[in-house]
Amino acid sequence: DTNILQNESINDNVFMVSFSIYSSSVNDIIALSSHSFYATNDHYYSNYYLKILEFFLGLSLCNVVYYSPFEVKVVATGYGFLNGIDISVDGKYIFLAETAGRRI
Repeated sequence: DTNILQNESINDNVFMVSFSIYSSSVNDIIALSSHSFYATNDHYYSNYYLKILEFFLGLSLCNVVYYSPFEVKVVATGYGFLNGIDISVDGKYIFLAETAGRRI
């Protein structure tokens, strides 16, 4: 089946305010459950020119944010241009694709 079905949206004010504090440029997410996930930010700055500067200077300012209905927090920092996230089959490991660092 090639259809995608949307079950739920998260758009309340608490989510938007708390998540936007930690997330300026969400690039990818990985669901942990129906109400929690990790998200990668591929840039620290939201300003277009600062994003370009950040990338070309190779600054490692990107982070990974965890969201659940009970908390939003940064769980990892110090990455350059995070461009993907995945989780191991057993759920023990998170894999990050870091473009600027050329590493997983």
